[in-house]
Order: sequence, then C-alpha cells, then structure tokens
Amino acid sequence: MVRYSPKDLRGISRKPSNASFPNHSSPKVRARVTKGLRALPKQRVQSQKGNLINVIKDDRKSVKRNKSHGVRRIGRTRRREAISTRNRVTVFSVGYEKRSISELINVLRKKGVITLLDVRKLPVSRKSGFSKNGLRLALQTSGIAYRHIGAAGNPYWRTKNNMEDCLDSYRLYLMRRPSIVNMVSAQIHHGKTAILCYERRHDDCHRSVLLQAMIRFGKALSVVSIE
Repeated sequence: MVRYSPKDLRGISRKPSNASFPNHSSPKVRARVTKGLRALPKQRVQSQKGNLINVIKDDRKSVKRNKSHGVRRIGRTRRREAISTRNRVTVFSVGYEKRSISELINVLRKKGVITLLDVRKLPVSRKSGFSKNGLRLALQTSGIAYRHIGAAGNPYWRTKNNMEDCLDSYRLYLMRRPSIVNMVSAQIHHGKTAILCYERRHDDCHRSVLLQAMIRFGKALSVVSIE
C-alpha cells in the first residue's frame, strides 16, 4: 500500500479532486490522504517549535489527576507503564511559594525525603532562609542533603507572565541539551528525593517539564507533587 506523508502533499488542495490522486490509489489511500490534508493546518506552529508540536501536546496532556490518592502523577507511555511499581524511584515535586522554611522542612521530613535538588537558575530569594547557603544549612541541620543544579534552571523564567510559552521554550531547551536531563537523573537514587523550585503548583513550574523529560528519556519515576 502506498503511504503519503504531509511532506508529499505540499501544494495539493485541501479538498482534493480525483485528479489529485495517482490512478493506482485505493479508496482507503484517498481517505487517508484527505484526512492528512485536513490535519495539516493544525500541525503548523510558529518558528522552530514546529518540529516539536507533538511532544509539546503530549506533555501538556501528560499530567493526570489520581483521584483515589489525591496527588498528581506524571502520565507515562504504555511501554513504561509495564515497569513494575516497585522498580520505580519516588521523587517529590515541591515549591516554597507561600511556605516558611520550617514548613518546608516539616513537609519534607514527613515524606521521608533525604535529598533536596534545587533546580532554580539563581538560588537566591527575598524570602528568609531560601537562598542557597541558608537553605543548605537549615536542611543539613534536619538531616536532609542539599544540592543545587543551576544548569537545570529555566533560562526563560523572566517570560513566565505567559506560562505556556515559558514552559514550551524550556521544553525545547532541554531537548537540545539532553546532558542536563541525564545529569539530574543521575542525582535521583532509590533514597527519596525532592525537586525544589519557587512555584507551589507543579504544573506552573519548569520542574514539571524537567521531570517529564526524565521519564521520556527512560528514567523510571513515580512523581508525587506536594502542593
């Protein structure tokens, strides 16, 4: 059977006549071509993100509500769903927005977190206790290891007034730099780990995109958002 890709269909009318198809085309092929033509405008996006439109759509739909447990878990592909739950590494996603340092530490201790990965581009804050040195000291006093991974920060954080574009830009940034994803993945071991940034809601922060990228790269994670 002859297959036609969108690239092969450039210049053909969206409502093709019989003359638009080769003589050997079957009704099934014509139907498939027609369907592809109608879908073409939906696949066009501006600038260089065009090649990543399917990845972006998948990521936007990947966060699902687990109603029975009341937590958010990151969606996975069918192949990865076959991995046994006991083989997954639990990682927590947490933001310090509207939290004090003592509240954050209490939440982490209740979850059994032993390592906190700070993925802010710049580990400074106007909130007391949340700049790099103060946060490290407070966590170490409570028996929690602290590591800052500045390379995993979002270089587009100044555009977060448009959150969708901000996260899409970061998604593209990670796809061009897989070494960053691998570097963060290597820091997540079987001991419980938490990923920290500012935004309290998981979906509003670049850490959600980072964790999705790790799962796509093959890291077996069970992601739990602390909101």
